[in-house]
Amino acid sequence: MLTNKLTHFFTGLDISDTQTGLRIVPSIYEPVLQTFPENHFEFEFKMLLKAKDSGIEIKEVPIQTIYIDDNASSHFRVIADSISIYAQFMKFIFSGIVSFLLDISLFAIFLQLMGTESLSSVMWATIAARLISGVVNYGLNRQVVFEKQGDNTLMKYCILMVVQMVCSGALTYLIAHTISQSGNVALATGAKLIGDGILCLLSFQVQKHVVFKRRSA
Repeated sequence: MLTNKLTHFFTGLDISDTQTGLRIVPSIYEPVLQTFPENHFEFEFKMLLKAKDSGIEIKEVPIQTIYIDDNASSHFRVIADSISIYAQFMKFIFSGIVSFLLDISLFAIFLQLMGTESLSSVMWATIAARLISGVVNYGLNRQVVFEKQGDNTLMKYCILMVVQMVCSGALTYLIAHTISQSGNVALATGAKLIGDGILCLLSFQVQKHVVFKRRSA
């Protein structure tokens, strides 16, 4: 199931059915659950995320499943509930696309001005573009994606951004010069697309579990 695979990738939770409503929850967690603004299936999904972030063990007990009339009584709304469940993933992707388009555009402009003959040119273009797009990305992720979760987020994000800048510049140079020794803006920009795509997946994990990690209840 797509939801289970995405949940495992983005959160590390290995659960066979993320949307089951058959759950036994200790009463001590009731006050926390009542603070959730979500309803329906997104409430169940957020419950899992909160348990993971709070270090609460989740235990699955297999049971026999019997559907009456092909599960006609289910209230799952395929489009609406799927959007709600994947909301954080989709917001992160949106934030990433906006920041990435800004970053790649600025990178191409700066690289055109500085040239592509050396590693230093690629690195400086990467740094200049990332500093600007990073401000936009941090604001979107903090306010929209992770909803102001975490402590000392700016400092942790800056450290991540520096590491990501260095890796991005190095990967861009390595990929571009592996393909061709005669550097040009189009080739370097394409190489950056590949390198940053890989780094984006890693960045989500770091931002979710380190930078904007939810405070324990």
